Amino acid sequence: MKNLLLLVSIAILLAFVYLSDPLAIFKSLSNANLLLILPAFLITPITLLLRSYRWDLLLRSINIKVNFKTLSKAFLASLFFSNITPGKAADPIRSYFLKRKQGIDISLTVSTVIVERFIDIFALLFFSLFILTKISNINTYYLLIFPVLFVIFLVSLKIERLRNWGINIALRILSVSKRLRDKVRDKERINKNFSTILKARKRYIVLASMLTIIIWLIDTLAFYLAFLALGANIPYIVLLSALSLSVLIGVISFLPGGIGSSEVSLAVLLSSYMPLSVATAGTLIGRFFTIWLAIFICAYFVRKV
Repeated sequence: MKNLLLLVSIAILLAFVYLSDPLAIFKSLSNANLLLILPAFLITPITLLLRSYRWDLLLRSINIKVNFKTLSKAFLASLFFSNITPGKAADPIRSYFLKRKQGIDISLTVSTVIVERFIDIFALLFFSLFILTKISNINTYYLLIFPVLFVIFLVSLKIERLRNWGINIALRILSVSKRLRDKVRDKERINKNFSTILKARKRYIVLASMLTIIIWLIDTLAFYLAFLALGANIPYIVLLSALSLSVLIGVISFLPGGIGSSEVSLAVLLSSYMPLSVATAGTLIGRFFTIWLAIFICAYFVRKV
């Protein structure tokens, strides 16, 4: 099934490249300013370190202190699997790797993975608001529904029954393998740690949220440099918003790494600001740095855990 989804992803991507005029895309790529693209090679290592540090912050919020080198290896190895599974469903495997290295119970650390995912999703939803107002006839005031839903979500976390229900759903979505699901049995402990992070350790939530914003701003820089190299000067806020929406579409599509769905959605969103062939070329370059280079780097750490 996973191999079939990967084939579907690649097929969608290739079909879209074909429909976007391959010759025009090749011409755009061949005329790209390499001096502007080269700095993008530094972006992926930086964001990988920042994502590792964000997990470290969330682990500290439940009084778990792990050597950063050991933690980073577990995180980066898990990110390899997360980036090639539908909807990033393999995220919790980092807890399994950490247990193998440090003997820390999976039920203790998986709550941080759930919190991290929630922070990412709400950050992406917030950034997506700008592009949504541009591509639809939605009145700006209607977009206030997102912060309202966020407040409702926070209130619901205070209600234990709703919190347990949400945690169970998150675990079902994130625990991609039966082996991992079987290891995450202590739902009561997960719920307790989840509550600890949200209640007693708000400072860590704030820091992790700020770090999430920085991470997505830096990720966007890879695409910004790519489009500048192609001669397309697009407003940063537009690019950030379009990228955020495309990432969400990629997750919802449940295709491995959002491959195909993310590229198509981002290029189509940006085609209002430049020719589709240029939008596709810039998207391919940006995705190379933020997804494919990350997969290549993280693959090295799979052997280390």
